Amino acid sequence: KDAGTAITTGDYNTAFGSGALITCATGSANTAVGWKALEMCESGGEYNTCVGMAAGEGLTTGDNNVAIGASALDAAVTGGGNVAVGASSLSTNTSGANNVAVGYQCLQLSTTASNNVGVGYGALYANTEGHSNVAVGHGALIANTEADFNVAIGRDAMGATANTGAGYNIAIGGSALDGA
Repeated sequence: KDAGTAITTGDYNTAFGSGALITCATGSANTAVGWKALEMCESGGEYNTCVGMAAGEGLTTGDNNVAIGASALDAAVTGGGNVAVGASSLSTNTSGANNVAVGYQCLQLSTTASNNVGVGYGALYANTEGHSNVAVGHGALIANTEADFNVAIGRDAMGATANTGAGYNIAIGGSALDGA
């Protein structure tokens, strides 16, 4: 119902699901599948692919984003070049760009953070502003909020009690530097 009904001059859009691409007037080459997917994509948002309930829901002018999963990248407004795969991944990202989040709640609290890679359940979960971090593993860098240039590989590496603001660290192995 109402999918893509606002499109006036936008080309090559695909909308399927109630409220999908409902406010998109001029954006082009967008694909929205699911209830409220890319709902707020107004003018300028191009080359976005959002699949899942409310995936990319708040995206207005960001380009080249991929969101797959319920509420993935749903608060994004202007951020571009993001990839969010998994429910609630990158779900509070508003303007951060060039992030990759794969896993449930991966980079969930990210707002303006850019150039991060998180793979695994809750990887970089609390990262709001930190940039250029890599976290691979369940809970890796989960408490990091604004630190930059960290690498954490392994379950809970630099995890729950660890790094919130220190940068340029490398932790490899389960619970490595957890509490550092």
